[in-house]
Amino acid sequence: MSDHVATPDRSTGADVPVTAETARRDAIRAAERSSVTVRDLSGPGELRGLTELFTITWGSSQAAVPQDLVIAIRHAGGYVGGAFSDNLMTAAGVGFLGRDPGGPVYLHSHAVGVHPRLQGTGVGLAVKMHQRAWALARGITEIRWTFDPLMIRNASFNVGRLGGLPISYLPDFYGELDDDYNRGDHTDRVVLSWKLDQPLPGRPPFAVADAVTVVSSDDNAPVVHPIPDAPLVRVEIPAGYEQLRRETPGTALRWRLAYREVFPRLLDSGYRVVGWDHPRAYLLHREDSGTS
Repeated sequence: MSDHVATPDRSTGADVPVTAETARRDAIRAAERSSVTVRDLSGPGELRGLTELFTITWGSSQAAVPQDLVIAIRHAGGYVGGAFSDNLMTAAGVGFLGRDPGGPVYLHSHAVGVHPRLQGTGVGLAVKMHQRAWALARGITEIRWTFDPLMIRNASFNVGRLGGLPISYLPDFYGELDDDYNRGDHTDRVVLSWKLDQPLPGRPPFAVADAVTVVSSDDNAPVVHPIPDAPLVRVEIPAGYEQLRRETPGTALRWRLAYREVFPRLLDSGYRVVGWDHPRAYLLHREDSGTS
């Protein structure tokens, strides 16, 4: 699942660690800018409203997150929040607690949905900022979620604006899905790690001009290049994968298979995603390359 959001507040500063109070203020400002109120959800009516909103957002005949599961997540201490405008729910998010063996607890953000008429207005951002404040107030300093690495709107926001970093690649993670966003496609996902106590990103941390391109776009079709022994590489993304999937599904499949081949190989070779090269490329860095 994924969000459709606008530019976040960068008021935390380049070098100042994010605290729970800072995050709370950022969340309030994000909500004010989009003219909504964001709060924890409670009661059967609000939780039913969340599942109905998700059904509209993903265009599925079945709820993306069933109401009984939402109730269970909330009861178990997970995140269930929503944005309201004039008492109408316009966006919502659901997340549950996760933990690697021997590691600290993180919040896994399973879904953030925005009503289709309001996508791109900053309402989804307001939910994300509320989610960050909610987690930091509970001593949780990381949120993870999965998203399709070929969806440029989500990739540029998640990596370039929030500063979340993909840490693993999961082929066909959800299996076959029958909603409007995923029908007929492989559900490959990357796991994104968003470190909440770090400020939102400014400029890329490396000289982008030095990056070697590993996957490029030629007339919106993928071209895979050899992986070099270089400290910094780029992996481009198609300009409109959703349109490719509708109009030229063969080209869309080539992109899917190119990513499935290259992204895991880069991660296995020691490269780590470090940022976003505007307008449409992931930046990956490796410490021990021969030219570093």
